[in-house]
Amino acid sequence: MPKQLYWIHGTKKAAFVSNSNVETAQQEVQYEVAELLKNRMLGTNNEYIEVISTGQQTSVQSMSGVSSVSTSSTENENLLDYLQAKVTTIRSETTDTSTAVTLVRQYIDLPYLNLKEDPMQFWKNHFSVLDPLTELALKYACIPATSVPSERIFSKAGQIVSQRRNRLSPKN
Repeated sequence: MPKQLYWIHGTKKAAFVSNSNVETAQQEVQYEVAELLKNRMLGTNNEYIEVISTGQQTSVQSMSGVSSVSTSSTENENLLDYLQAKVTTIRSETTDTSTAVTLVRQYIDLPYLNLKEDPMQFWKNHFSVLDPLTELALKYACIPATSVPSERIFSKAGQIVSQRRNRLSPKN
C-alpha cells in the first residue's frame, strides 16, 4: 500500500504515519523509476552514444560499433562535435538510479496539491517534467472501473455461487 499513497499528490509524505514508511515507499519508487528508465534505454536501440576523437576525424558510434556519423573537422562541425562530446560525457556520468532519485526529489519538492483538485490533471500538467513518474503514478493511482472482485469478497451469495460452480458435475 505505501506506493499507492505516495502517488496522491495532495498527500505525498503526509499520508504516512511514520518516517520509516515514507523512506520505504520512496526507495521503492526510486527503484521502480530506475528500472523503468533502464528498460526505456534498452528499448530505444542505440540510445547510448560513444564519441571517438582522433586528430582531424570525429566519429560517433553506437554501442553496437556501427559508425552512424563520420565527419571531417570544419569550424561548424567542431562546435557540434564538441557539444556532442559534452552531452555524451554527461550521459555517461548520469546513471538511471541518480536520475530516478532526482525525479523523485523534484516531485517531493513540488507544492502540495489541494485534495479537492483532480490528481490526474496534476500528472497530465507535469508530464513533460516528471514523465517516468507520471507513468508509474497512473499505474498505481488509477482504480479499476469494476466492483466485481469486491462483491465476491464481501458477498455471501458470491461465495455460495462460487462454491456451487466449483462442484458442478460433468453432465451439467
